[in-house]
Amino acid sequence: MSMQAIEQVTAAERRAEEIVESARNESKRIVAEAEHAAARERDRSRQAAKEEAQAILAQAEAKSREMAAGLEGKTAKSCEAIRQQAAGKMDAAVKFIMEKVVSS
Repeated sequence: MSMQAIEQVTAAERRAEEIVESARNESKRIVAEAEHAAARERDRSRQAAKEEAQAILAQAEAKSREMAAGLEGKTAKSCEAIRQQAAGKMDAAVKFIMEKVVSS
């Protein structure tokens, strides 16, 4: 094999090694970029989920306040109805007790 052929083969081998090394470096860069992009997406997803959970919680709290206010109103009406019933029966109860006391 001639010296020129040997130099060509050696140069080709060096060039191949450079290409392989360059490909390795490029693949490492691509992997690093992908990992960073994945981390950013994970953080974005977590933030979006957190915001969604906060919105759902706020809606649930608002609905529970509405329900509590409704129950409070119903309870107040029921209490007033019971008071009115009791007041209406008070005269009869007093009369009944007086009759029992007087007849004893």
